[in-house]
Amino acid sequence: MPDPSSFGPSGGRLFVFGLGYTSLGLVNTLRRGGWHVSGTCRDEARVRSLRHAGVDAHLWRPDDVVRLDDDGITAVLAATHVLNSTPPNGDFDRDPVLADAACMDALRRAVDRGALRWIGYLSSTGVYGEHDGGWVDESSECSPTSPTAVRRRNAELEWSRCELPVTTFRLGGIYGPGRSILDAVAREVGGDALSESRAKAARGGRKFTSRCHVGDVVNVLCTSMGASALLSMRSSVYNVVDDEPAPRADAAAYARLLLGLPSAMSESDDESGLRPAGAEGARGEKRVRNTLIKEELGVRLMYPTYREGLRAIAEGDATPFQES
Repeated sequence: MPDPSSFGPSGGRLFVFGLGYTSLGLVNTLRRGGWHVSGTCRDEARVRSLRHAGVDAHLWRPDDVVRLDDDGITAVLAATHVLNSTPPNGDFDRDPVLADAACMDALRRAVDRGALRWIGYLSSTGVYGEHDGGWVDESSECSPTSPTAVRRRNAELEWSRCELPVTTFRLGGIYGPGRSILDAVAREVGGDALSESRAKAARGGRKFTSRCHVGDVVNVLCTSMGASALLSMRSSVYNVVDDEPAPRADAAAYARLLLGLPSAMSESDDESGLRPAGAEGARGEKRVRNTLIKEELGVRLMYPTYREGLRAIAEGDATPFQES
Protein backbone atom coordinates (compact mmCIF):
# COMPACT_ATOMS: atom_id res chain seq x y z
CA MET A 1 0.00 0.00 0.00
CA PRO A 2 1.40 3.44 -0.87
CA ASP A 3 2.35 5.75 1.98
CA PRO A 4 -0.33 8.49 2.11
CA SER A 5 2.27 11.00 3.29
CA SER A 6 4.14 10.55 0.00
CA PHE A 7 1.33 11.57 -2.38
CA GLY A 8 -1.02 14.45 -2.07
CA PRO A 9 -0.11 17.86 -0.77
CA SER A 10 1.23 18.53 2.66
CA GLY A 11 -1.82 18.51 4.87
CA GLY A 12 -3.97 16.52 2.43
CA ARG A 13 -7.67 16.74 3.24
CA LEU A 14 -10.22 13.99 2.64
CA PHE A 15 -13.99 14.40 2.87
CA VAL A 16 -16.13 11.24 2.97
CA PHE A 17 -19.85 11.12 2.29
CA GLY A 18 -20.85 8.11 4.38
CA LEU A 19 -18.37 7.08 7.08
CA GLY A 20 -18.72 3.30 7.26
CA TYR A 21 -16.63 0.16 7.52
CA THR A 22 -14.62 0.53 4.30
CA SER A 23 -14.32 4.31 4.31
CA LEU A 24 -13.19 4.31 7.94
CA GLY A 25 -10.39 1.94 6.91
CA LEU A 26 -9.28 4.60 4.44
CA VAL A 27 -9.72 7.33 7.04
CA ASN A 28 -7.54 5.46 9.53
CA THR A 29 -4.83 4.93 6.92
CA LEU A 30 -4.78 8.57 5.83
CA ARG A 31 -4.79 9.91 9.38
CA ARG A 32 -1.67 7.87 10.10
CA GLY A 33 -0.18 9.60 7.06
CA GLY A 34 -0.86 13.04 8.50
CA TRP A 35 -4.09 13.82 6.65
CA HIS A 36 -7.05 15.80 7.93
CA VAL A 37 -10.26 13.81 7.49
CA SER A 38 -13.89 14.91 7.54
CA GLY A 39 -17.13 13.22 6.62
CA THR A 40 -20.77 12.51 7.25
CA CYS A 41 -22.83 10.01 9.20
CA ARG A 42 -26.53 9.62 9.88
CA ASP A 43 -26.91 9.86 13.65
CA GLU A 44 -25.73 12.26 16.32
CA ALA A 45 -24.26 9.60 18.59
CA ARG A 46 -22.03 8.46 15.75
CA VAL A 47 -21.00 12.05 15.07
CA ARG A 48 -19.93 12.48 18.70
CA SER A 49 -18.06 9.16 18.69
CA LEU A 50 -16.13 9.97 15.53
CA ARG A 51 -15.29 13.48 16.69
CA HIS A 52 -13.97 12.02 19.92
CA ALA A 53 -11.74 9.78 17.78
CA GLY A 54 -10.38 12.78 15.88
CA VAL A 55 -12.57 12.67 12.77
CA ASP A 56 -14.35 15.90 11.81
CA ALA A 57 -17.79 14.27 11.48
CA HIS A 58 -21.01 16.01 10.43
CA LEU A 59 -24.63 14.93 10.62
CA TRP A 60 -26.23 14.45 7.18
CA ARG A 61 -29.47 12.68 6.25
CA PRO A 62 -30.75 14.25 3.03
CA ASP A 63 -33.62 11.75 2.75
CA ASP A 64 -34.87 13.14 6.09
CA VAL A 65 -34.09 16.72 5.05
CA VAL A 66 -31.15 16.91 7.48
CA ARG A 67 -28.75 19.00 5.43
CA LEU A 68 -25.01 19.32 5.76
CA ASP A 69 -24.24 22.24 8.07
CA ASP A 70 -22.11 25.23 7.09
CA ASP A 71 -19.00 23.72 8.67
CA GLY A 72 -19.56 20.56 6.63
CA ILE A 73 -19.88 22.54 3.38
CA THR A 74 -16.70 24.40 4.30
CA ALA A 75 -14.95 21.06 4.78
CA VAL A 76 -16.06 19.93 1.31
CA LEU A 77 -14.77 23.17 -0.20
CA ALA A 78 -11.41 22.67 1.52
CA ALA A 79 -11.02 19.02 0.50
CA THR A 80 -8.27 17.85 -1.82
CA HIS A 81 -9.96 14.44 -2.16
CA VAL A 82 -13.61 13.40 -1.78
CA LEU A 83 -15.01 9.87 -1.44
CA ASN A 84 -18.69 9.07 -1.88
CA SER A 85 -19.49 5.89 0.04
CA THR A 86 -23.26 6.38 0.26
CA PRO A 87 -25.66 3.91 -1.39
CA PRO A 88 -28.47 5.23 -3.57
CA ASN A 89 -31.51 5.12 -1.32
CA GLY A 90 -33.99 7.29 0.47
CA ASP A 91 -37.28 8.75 -0.60
CA PHE A 92 -35.72 10.24 -3.73
CA ASP A 93 -34.33 6.83 -4.79
CA ARG A 94 -31.14 8.49 -6.00
CA ASP A 95 -27.55 8.85 -4.93
CA PRO A 96 -27.80 11.10 -1.86
CA VAL A 97 -24.92 13.35 -2.93
CA LEU A 98 -26.30 13.84 -6.43
CA ALA A 99 -29.69 14.62 -4.92
CA ASP A 100 -28.28 17.33 -2.63
CA ALA A 101 -27.91 20.58 -4.55
CA ALA A 102 -25.78 22.25 -1.86
CA CYS A 103 -23.28 19.38 -1.80
CA MET A 104 -23.04 19.27 -5.60
CA ASP A 105 -22.54 23.03 -5.72
CA ALA A 106 -19.73 22.72 -3.16
CA LEU A 107 -18.04 19.97 -5.20
CA ARG A 108 -18.19 22.03 -8.39
CA ARG A 109 -16.83 25.09 -6.64
CA ALA A 110 -13.99 23.05 -5.13
CA VAL A 111 -13.05 21.70 -8.57
CA ASP A 112 -13.22 25.18 -10.11
CA ARG A 113 -10.91 26.50 -7.42
CA GLY A 114 -8.37 23.82 -8.23
CA ALA A 115 -8.26 22.49 -4.68
CA LEU A 116 -10.19 19.26 -5.29
CA ARG A 117 -8.04 16.81 -7.24
CA TRP A 118 -9.88 13.49 -6.87
CA ILE A 119 -13.47 12.29 -6.45
CA GLY A 120 -14.09 8.60 -5.82
CA TYR A 121 -17.41 6.77 -5.92
CA LEU A 122 -17.87 3.32 -4.35
CA SER A 123 -20.17 1.21 -6.50
CA SER A 124 -20.62 -2.56 -6.80
CA THR A 125 -19.84 -5.42 -9.16
CA GLY A 126 -23.56 -6.11 -8.83
CA VAL A 127 -24.06 -3.68 -11.73
CA TYR A 128 -22.87 -6.38 -14.17
CA GLY A 129 -25.82 -8.62 -13.41
CA GLU A 130 -26.05 -12.11 -14.88
CA HIS A 131 -23.23 -13.39 -17.13
CA ASP A 132 -23.72 -17.15 -16.67
CA GLY A 133 -20.44 -17.55 -14.79
CA GLY A 134 -18.39 -15.86 -17.51
CA TRP A 135 -15.62 -13.34 -16.93
CA VAL A 136 -16.45 -9.64 -16.92
CA ASP A 137 -14.26 -6.56 -16.95
CA GLU A 138 -14.89 -2.82 -16.98
CA SER A 139 -15.92 -2.92 -20.66
CA SER A 140 -18.56 -5.63 -20.14
CA GLU A 141 -22.26 -4.97 -20.47
CA CYS A 142 -24.02 -3.91 -17.29
CA SER A 143 -27.39 -5.62 -16.89
CA PRO A 144 -28.17 -5.39 -13.15
CA THR A 145 -30.93 -7.65 -11.89
CA SER A 146 -31.68 -6.63 -8.29
CA PRO A 147 -33.39 -3.29 -7.54
CA THR A 148 -30.39 -2.16 -5.49
CA ALA A 149 -27.97 -2.97 -8.30
CA VAL A 150 -30.19 -1.12 -10.77
CA ARG A 151 -30.05 1.94 -8.53
CA ARG A 152 -26.25 1.57 -8.34
CA ARG A 153 -25.98 1.51 -12.11
CA ASN A 154 -28.28 4.51 -12.45
CA ALA A 155 -26.10 6.39 -9.95
CA GLU A 156 -22.97 5.51 -11.94
CA LEU A 157 -24.56 6.86 -15.12
CA GLU A 158 -25.71 10.03 -13.38
CA TRP A 159 -22.25 10.64 -11.96
CA SER A 160 -20.78 10.17 -15.44
CA ARG A 161 -23.06 12.95 -16.71
CA CYS A 162 -22.43 15.45 -13.91
CA GLU A 163 -19.35 17.00 -15.58
CA LEU A 164 -17.13 16.23 -12.60
CA PRO A 165 -14.08 13.93 -12.84
CA VAL A 166 -15.27 10.89 -10.88
CA THR A 167 -13.41 7.60 -10.47
CA THR A 168 -15.86 4.75 -9.93
CA PHE A 169 -14.78 1.67 -8.00
CA ARG A 170 -16.93 -1.43 -8.48
CA LEU A 171 -16.37 -3.38 -5.30
CA GLY A 172 -16.84 -7.12 -4.90
CA GLY A 173 -17.77 -8.72 -1.60
CA ILE A 174 -15.86 -6.86 1.10
CA TYR A 175 -14.50 -8.78 4.08
CA GLY A 176 -11.94 -7.93 6.74
CA PRO A 177 -11.19 -7.83 10.46
CA GLY A 178 -14.41 -8.41 12.40
CA ARG A 179 -16.41 -9.03 9.20
CA SER A 180 -15.51 -12.31 7.56
CA ILE A 181 -16.55 -15.92 7.36
CA LEU A 182 -14.18 -16.56 10.28
CA ASP A 183 -16.59 -14.60 12.48
CA ALA A 184 -19.61 -16.46 11.13
CA VAL A 185 -18.00 -19.83 11.85
CA ALA A 186 -16.89 -18.72 15.31
CA ARG A 187 -20.42 -17.55 16.16
CA GLU A 188 -21.81 -20.88 15.06
CA VAL A 189 -19.39 -22.79 17.28
CA GLY A 190 -20.31 -20.47 20.14
CA GLY A 191 -23.95 -21.45 19.78
CA ASP A 192 -25.14 -18.39 17.89
CA ALA A 193 -25.82 -20.04 14.54
CA LEU A 194 -27.20 -17.59 11.99
CA SER A 195 -30.38 -18.21 10.07
CA GLU A 196 -29.54 -17.81 6.40
CA SER A 197 -32.66 -18.95 4.59
CA ARG A 198 -33.11 -15.58 2.93
CA ALA A 199 -29.43 -15.33 2.09
CA LYS A 200 -29.49 -18.79 0.52
CA ALA A 201 -32.53 -17.86 -1.54
CA ALA A 202 -30.78 -14.70 -2.77
CA ARG A 203 -27.53 -16.50 -3.52
CA GLY A 204 -29.28 -19.27 -5.40
CA GLY A 205 -26.80 -21.71 -6.89
CA ARG A 206 -23.98 -19.26 -7.55
CA LYS A 207 -20.65 -20.98 -7.97
CA PHE A 208 -18.45 -17.89 -7.77
CA THR A 209 -18.00 -14.93 -5.46
CA SER A 210 -15.62 -12.12 -6.33
CA ARG A 211 -14.25 -10.75 -3.06
CA CYS A 212 -11.78 -8.21 -1.81
CA HIS A 213 -10.16 -7.73 1.59
CA VAL A 214 -10.98 -4.27 2.93
CA GLY A 215 -7.24 -3.59 3.20
CA ASP A 216 -6.92 -3.99 -0.55
CA VAL A 217 -9.92 -1.76 -1.19
CA VAL A 218 -8.05 0.90 0.78
CA ASN A 219 -4.89 -0.05 -1.12
CA VAL A 220 -6.62 0.63 -4.46
CA LEU A 221 -8.16 3.89 -3.23
CA CYS A 222 -4.84 5.19 -1.93
CA THR A 223 -3.08 4.23 -5.17
CA SER A 224 -5.71 6.04 -7.23
CA MET A 225 -5.52 9.09 -4.97
CA GLY A 226 -1.75 9.15 -5.33
CA ALA A 227 -1.99 8.87 -9.11
CA SER A 228 -4.39 11.81 -9.27
CA ALA A 229 -1.42 14.18 -9.08
CA LEU A 230 -0.01 12.61 -12.24
CA LEU A 231 -3.07 11.73 -14.31
CA SER A 232 -5.33 14.23 -16.02
CA MET A 233 -8.61 14.90 -14.28
CA ARG A 234 -10.87 12.38 -16.00
CA SER A 235 -13.52 9.84 -15.17
CA SER A 236 -12.52 6.18 -14.84
CA VAL A 237 -14.00 2.85 -13.73
CA TYR A 238 -12.14 0.10 -11.88
CA ASN A 239 -13.16 -3.32 -10.61
CA VAL A 240 -11.86 -3.91 -7.08
CA VAL A 241 -11.70 -7.66 -6.47
CA ASP A 242 -9.00 -10.20 -5.73
CA ASP A 243 -7.45 -12.67 -8.18
CA GLU A 244 -9.64 -15.68 -7.47
CA PRO A 245 -13.43 -15.73 -7.68
CA ALA A 246 -14.28 -18.80 -5.62
CA PRO A 247 -17.27 -20.63 -4.17
CA ARG A 248 -18.42 -19.73 -0.68
CA ALA A 249 -17.96 -23.36 0.28
CA ASP A 250 -14.24 -23.11 -0.41
CA ALA A 251 -13.87 -20.03 1.79
CA ALA A 252 -15.92 -21.68 4.54
CA ALA A 253 -13.79 -24.83 4.43
CA TYR A 254 -10.60 -22.77 4.66
CA ALA A 255 -11.97 -20.74 7.57
CA ARG A 256 -12.70 -23.97 9.44
CA LEU A 257 -9.17 -25.18 8.73
CA LEU A 258 -7.71 -21.96 10.16
CA LEU A 259 -9.87 -22.30 13.26
CA GLY A 260 -9.00 -25.97 13.72
CA LEU A 261 -12.57 -27.12 13.19
CA PRO A 262 -13.94 -30.12 11.31
CA SER A 263 -13.95 -29.54 7.58
CA ALA A 264 -17.54 -30.67 7.02
CA MET A 265 -19.82 -27.69 6.35
CA SER A 266 -23.01 -27.16 8.25
CA GLU A 267 -26.23 -25.54 7.12
CA SER A 268 -25.26 -22.27 8.81
CA ASP A 269 -21.99 -21.71 6.94
CA ASP A 270 -22.16 -18.39 5.15
CA GLU A 271 -20.12 -15.30 4.55
CA SER A 272 -22.12 -12.95 6.70
CA GLY A 273 -19.11 -10.69 6.96
CA LEU A 274 -19.00 -10.27 3.20
CA ARG A 275 -20.21 -6.80 2.31
CA PRO A 276 -20.93 -6.07 -1.36
CA ALA A 277 -21.36 -2.32 -1.77
CA GLY A 278 -25.04 -1.70 -1.12
CA ALA A 279 -25.52 -5.31 0.10
CA GLU A 280 -27.04 -6.37 -3.23
CA GLY A 281 -28.70 -9.74 -3.37
CA ALA A 282 -29.23 -11.61 -6.62
CA ARG A 283 -26.06 -10.12 -8.08
CA GLY A 284 -25.85 -12.65 -10.91
CA GLU A 285 -23.38 -15.38 -11.76
CA LYS A 286 -20.07 -13.96 -13.01
CA ARG A 287 -16.34 -13.82 -12.42
CA VAL A 288 -14.86 -10.35 -12.21
CA ARG A 289 -11.44 -9.45 -13.61
CA ASN A 290 -9.13 -7.03 -11.78
CA THR A 291 -6.58 -6.52 -14.59
CA LEU A 292 -7.12 -2.78 -14.93
CA ILE A 293 -6.16 -1.84 -11.37
CA LYS A 294 -2.86 -3.64 -11.95
CA GLU A 295 -2.07 -2.41 -15.45
CA GLU A 296 -3.32 1.18 -15.16
CA LEU A 297 -2.80 1.96 -11.47
CA GLY A 298 0.06 -0.45 -10.75
CA VAL A 299 -1.73 -1.99 -7.76
CA ARG A 300 -0.12 -4.98 -6.08
CA LEU A 301 -2.67 -6.81 -3.97
CA MET A 302 -1.70 -7.54 -0.39
CA TYR A 303 -4.26 -10.36 -0.21
CA PRO A 304 -4.52 -11.82 -3.74
CA THR A 305 -6.99 -14.55 -2.70
CA TYR A 306 -9.31 -15.28 0.21
CA ARG A 307 -6.65 -17.62 1.62
CA GLU A 308 -4.10 -14.85 2.27
CA GLY A 309 -6.83 -12.57 3.55
CA LEU A 310 -8.43 -15.02 5.96
CA ARG A 311 -5.07 -16.28 7.19
CA ALA A 312 -3.95 -12.72 7.97
CA ILE A 313 -7.16 -12.03 9.89
CA ALA A 314 -6.82 -15.29 11.82
CA GLU A 315 -3.27 -14.28 12.78
CA GLY A 316 -4.45 -10.93 14.15
CA ASP A 317 -3.69 -8.65 11.18
CA ALA A 318 -5.96 -5.62 11.66
CA THR A 319 -5.19 -3.90 8.34
CA PRO A 320 -6.42 -1.24 7.65
CA PHE A 321 -7.70 -0.59 11.18
CA GLN A 322 -4.46 -0.96 13.09
CA GLU A 323 -3.48 1.66 15.62
CA SER A 324 -0.90 4.31 14.78
